[in-house]
Amino acid sequence: MENLKQEYKQLTNVDIDEQRRIWDERGKGYYGEYLLFSEIYKYVDEKSKILMNLEIPVDPLHSTEIDLLLIHETGIYVFEAKHYKGTIYGRDSDNTWTQFFKTTANKTFRNPIIQNGYHVRALKSLFPEIPIYSVIVFTNEEVDVRIENDNPYIDICDITFLHDILDENFENNEKVNSYEKVNEIFKSLSKYSPLTESIKYNGKEAPFESWFIPMLDSLKNQKKILKEEKDRTKKQRKILIITTILSVALFVIGSVASFLFTHNYYLNKAEKLEQKYLMIDEIDNNSFDLVDSCINVSEENFHSFLDGIRFQAKLTLLDSNYVFLIGENSKYIVRTSDGQIHEYDMFDRLVYSKSANTLSFEEKISGHLSQINFIGISEISDIIYIKITDISLYDVTGTNLIDDNLELELYSK
Repeated sequence: MENLKQEYKQLTNVDIDEQRRIWDERGKGYYGEYLLFSEIYKYVDEKSKILMNLEIPVDPLHSTEIDLLLIHETGIYVFEAKHYKGTIYGRDSDNTWTQFFKTTANKTFRNPIIQNGYHVRALKSLFPEIPIYSVIVFTNEEVDVRIENDNPYIDICDITFLHDILDENFENNEKVNSYEKVNEIFKSLSKYSPLTESIKYNGKEAPFESWFIPMLDSLKNQKKILKEEKDRTKKQRKILIITTILSVALFVIGSVASFLFTHNYYLNKAEKLEQKYLMIDEIDNNSFDLVDSCINVSEENFHSFLDGIRFQAKLTLLDSNYVFLIGENSKYIVRTSDGQIHEYDMFDRLVYSKSANTLSFEEKISGHLSQINFIGISEISDIIYIKITDISLYDVTGTNLIDDNLELELYSK
């Protein structure tokens, strides 16, 4: 079993056991990819192979990350997994889709076809003669997908219909890749994946199927265990809710009010923690588009020093109707190429106003953020994303709060 876990980590660079312990938004994302991976395992045979977490080059300085792809005799299938709940509305040509809930406000999110389109185009530049298909899969069991789609090279479904869609594609699409061609594509793309070394048994390189198929069977069993744990957690949560309701009934009205206040406080805190580690284009909040349209980020500078990386950037306000406040509770969130998330305090209070066309940093007038030291990051090239959290938006007078808990993207690689 330990050998199989090690092989899975080598293939994906993701430790599923660790993700089960860390149940934040990144963990949910990996869990969705894991569910998708488990569902398509049966297609791995002499006609097809799987690769995950590929960094495909777009140009000499940039690359795009593909969650999972299936190399098949009918072409290459590029998967994008979304572990979302609710009813999903939209069209294949829309920039955003809507996530509808019966009991809470609707949310919007970026059309994942656009994101997967980058992946398809990167692969097309490497294999222009091979058909490449985009498959958007919603992996949460509590989702209802209602997307209008007219593109024959794109499929959109929840995970329960994935087998039907793939079987139909495999039956109707022309078979263009031989067994040798599938192997050739696999070897060509393997260099872009975490699978950097061959699996060896008794000092000899093992065939792909000899270690991959047993590993997938093991993962299928792990999926069953995860589902049982999830069902058990739901049951415990229901018992806890019933117990809480009965307990609350014994308190006076003031105690009930105190409980509700505390309950809402921790719910809001949990929501902020979930949001903290997401990239801005993954957060379902239109207010972030407003911040992006009103503040221009420029002159991003990185410098190495003994204990880490020193960073600074310039902000320019583009709309005179707003004032933005970056407070002492604001944080820098930095994502590195190894998947780690780093958090740093802003420390100082920063107010931005259009009237002076500069940042007001205590008594010092400057358009630049104070230099921040990202301790613990050794190489500039390791940094792939930087944002600031907990920004407040006021009207031009600076007295009326319009929105808070906003974020600003400073750098994205």
